[in-house]
Formats: sequence, structure tokens, C-alpha cells
Amino acid sequence: MLKLANKYRCYDNANERKVHSGAKPYLGGGAIFLAFNIACLLFLPRDVKMLILLAGGAFYFLLGLLDDRFDLPAKLKLVLELLATTLVVWLGLKNGLLLENPFGAIADDSVFIWLSIPFYVLWIVGVANAVNLIDGLDALASGAMIIAAVSLSVASLFSPAIALSPYLLVLIGSIAGFIRFNLYPSKIIMGDNGALFLGYTIAFISLVSFASHDRSIFLSLIPPAMALFVPILDILLAVVRRGRNGKRIFSADKGHFHHLLLERGFSHPKAVRIIWGLCAAFGTVSLLLSELIYKQVYLALALLALVLTWSIYSAASFGLMAKTAKTGPAEQVAAGQDQPGAL
Repeated sequence: MLKLANKYRCYDNANERKVHSGAKPYLGGGAIFLAFNIACLLFLPRDVKMLILLAGGAFYFLLGLLDDRFDLPAKLKLVLELLATTLVVWLGLKNGLLLENPFGAIADDSVFIWLSIPFYVLWIVGVANAVNLIDGLDALASGAMIIAAVSLSVASLFSPAIALSPYLLVLIGSIAGFIRFNLYPSKIIMGDNGALFLGYTIAFISLVSFASHDRSIFLSLIPPAMALFVPILDILLAVVRRGRNGKRIFSADKGHFHHLLLERGFSHPKAVRIIWGLCAAFGTVSLLLSELIYKQVYLALALLALVLTWSIYSAASFGLMAKTAKTGPAEQVAAGQDQPGAL
């Protein structure tokens, strides 16, 4: 991939929004994408589940590749993601891979079925873009996704209601082969193509693996949401922060967690390790929730409420929702406030 990136000038150039300096090859996501697809086709059963998973992954990869190359407007990307993901979800429902009733046996009524599609679409698109947002430091997103995938795989050992997905194991191996080249100082980055692909893939796999016919999908997805809590919280706080500062949701800023760690004097590698540590901590909580959600649901919800309260308080204290000083037009342009492809 390095040779291809050098040959076709596939470089992510530094700007005021980026942490890295100089031009970085962004075809690392292609290595993950190819490794995952080839391993699946060679070693796993070729069924409808694989076809839907790989087709959706190909769309997100190609969309990210186009964004890396042409810096697509964020709104256009979002519309394309919503349309393609709606098709993926519809195919998943039609072929019995996803639950038609998001409330399971709790409310077995066809009137609730219409909620399935928008909920699944929101989950997949949200996770895909959340992973893309935290991909701001070398090996940050790739390491976070390995931790999340390991947490979700181990969860299946604790609860018989959770199916161990071989796709998660393939995903772990695909990222592991890439991350050694992505560690600081990176030789190659995975770009939007890799981040969107990873986010889509782990979101879709979690829907298929954690859904239970006798339990609400909202409860079933609490463990995977906790395993992915760092990127999910980051994107939610970005929306709140931009709203408080009078910015558009799609405008770029440098108020993400990894930016604030660097501002406080942490080195690039140490900032990454801190966020990896948080991912591992939330992954551990995910394992506890995976066990409790099927045995002591009220205890699981109490633990969830405690973690959410602590996380929001800590994020606010750290400045992740802080208002910034108002700037003039020149400073807004310098800050990349209205960059078309920013998320």
C-alpha cells in the first residue's frame, strides 16, 4: 500500500486541523479492507450475511477513499451513508439477520417494527463516523478498534446469549497486521477509508451478534455501545460543543479529547496510550454489562447510569463541552471552521 500511495500521490497533507506534519500516505485502510475481505472469502462460509457485510463495507471504504482524495462535503457524505445503510439494513431484515421488532418479546406488536430501520441506520452511521472522528493521532483509532473487538469477542464467552462472531476475529487480525506501521511516528495512516470501514464493520457485526429475540435491542446493544463508548461519547460531545459555540454540526474544531491531551502537554504516544487505557476500561465495563444484562437487568442499568454520569461530569470538567472565545472571520478561516469535508 505504501508503494501504491507513493505512485498515485495518495497523501493526506497537513493543515491547521491535522496533528501530523508533512504528507502521510492514507491507503492503510486499503490494507485492512483487503485483508479482511480476502480472509473472509477464503476461510468463512459464503452466505448472505457475508455478502451484506462485505458489500456494505465496500461502500464505506470507497466513500472514505473518495473523501480522502477529493474532500467531499460532509452533508453529501452523510446523505450517501444514510441511503446505503438503509439498503443494508433492509437486506439484513429481509434475510433474518436483524430483528424486525426492536423491543423483542417486551412489546411483541407489529406497530413497533417500523422503528427498526431508523434505529439500525442511526447505530451504523453513528459508529462509523464516531470512529472516523477519533482517528486524529497515530494508531489511536486502529488500537481503539482492536480493544473494542477483543472486548466484544470475550463477551461471548461470558454469555451464551451472545454469539461469538468469527468476523470479529478476522477484523482483529486485519487491524493487527496494519497497526505496527501506524504507530507513532507512522509510516502510513488508514485515512477516512479505513476508519469508516472499521466503524461500519464493527457496528454491523455487533447488531448481528448481540441481538436477542427475547430482549429489546436497546438493552442488547448496551455492551457493544460501552465497548465503543470513547468514540461514541466523543462524537456526541462534539455536537454539544459546536452547538454551544454557535457552530454548525459539520464544522471542524480542535476540541476533541486527543487535541485537549496534546494541549495539556502530553506527548503524542502518551495521549494515545491514555485513550487506549480508557477504551480498555470501558471494554471491561462492557464485559460486566454483557453478563448482567441477561441476569440482573436493573443492576446493569444502575451500573450504566453510574458510568454515564461519571463520564459526562469528567468530560465537562476536562473541557470537552467548553465554550471557546469568539473569533473574527480571519481567525475562523484559520481554524478551519467551515471546511466542507469536516466532521
